[in-house]
Amino acid sequence: MGERIAALLDECFDNHRNETNKVLHWICVSLIVWSLIALLWAIPVPDIMKQIAGLNWLVLVLVFALIYCVILSPTLAVGVSIYAAICVCIIIALARAGLPTLWIAAGVFVAALTGQFGGHKVEGKKPSFLKDIQFLRIGPA
Repeated sequence: MGERIAALLDECFDNHRNETNKVLHWICVSLIVWSLIALLWAIPVPDIMKQIAGLNWLVLVLVFALIYCVILSPTLAVGVSIYAAICVCIIIALARAGLPTLWIAAGVFVAALTGQFGGHKVEGKKPSFLKDIQFLRIGPA
């Protein structure tokens, strides 16, 4: 793993020492990422994007996210790719079941964000991303 990502993760881990906060973050950050992936999947695409099969806002964002991850750590990029694939499978299953994916994702996002902030209250520290926005990019790692 690169020095840069290791330093960022070390600082992030330093802000998450309480066991309750660690568990809440492990669950809530995973759910937040899933909900954001689902929300990106649900955004309608313009006609020009419809000309390319499978192209949507999620695909565009994931391409850039994976490039960023490869730069930081190829191993991290593999993990992100696997998690993103699992998320997409869940989204497709919800859509095929006729469930309102957009509303489910919005509800999961709000609930998970609430849980994450609750974890920080237990920890007694502010979220790392309030100090430095790049923690939003590496937090899911």
